Amino acid sequence: MSILTRQTTVQQDQCGQPLTDVTERGLAIYESRLKALLEPDHLGEVVAIHVDSGEYTVATSSPDALRAMRRLQPSGLLFLYTIGPSEDLGLARRMSGLATGTQRK
Repeated sequence: MSILTRQTTVQQDQCGQPLTDVTERGLAIYESRLKALLEPDHLGEVVAIHVDSGEYTVATSSPDALRAMRRLQPSGLLFLYTIGPSEDLGLARRMSGLATGTQRK
């Protein structure tokens, strides 16, 4: 187990719930209900999910998504997620190097 994983496991939100629980619940809502609705029309945008109700908002940035959700749900646990596949910039750089013949070893 990495140091980051151990630290995340013991960290708690303001209500005393482990943060990993909030993350798991938010990801479960995204994967089961929202992914098919939001991808590909909102790639790169941010979804804020109220993990207790499943309500969500979408905006172009995390702060905007957070504010929009807080207008609907002033309290409770929120999960923010960038819509779409995660970017692997290292892979993009390696592929770019292959295309130009400048890949470093």
